[in-house]
Amino acid sequence: MTGVGEIYIMSDNILVEKTEQFAVRMVKLSQHLWDKKQPVIAKQILRSGTSIGANTAKEARETLYWLKLLIKTDYIDKNMYESLYKDLDQILAILTSSIKTTEKHTA
Repeated sequence: MTGVGEIYIMSDNILVEKTEQFAVRMVKLSQHLWDKKQPVIAKQILRSGTSIGANTAKEARETLYWLKLLIKTDYIDKNMYESLYKDLDQILAILTSSIKTTEKHTA
């Protein structure tokens, strides 16, 4: 049987892994944007996308905003957007689940 502490540890490990993988992708996307002469957006998405692990849902939502802006302005293609969105959606789902579990066990 898995205890409450073990559930938190498993969720934390998954969250850490997902946010680290996403941060790596954001670093690569930032470099792509620098190559396209878009330093302002490159810096912003790098900052928000790599800090999700540290600042949780706030930064994830901000990164989603920037991803939507990038696809609407043709700096990333649909495949890249959908792939990044899928990763970000998984991170948000883990965060939401983690928050609900915490609230349930502290109520």
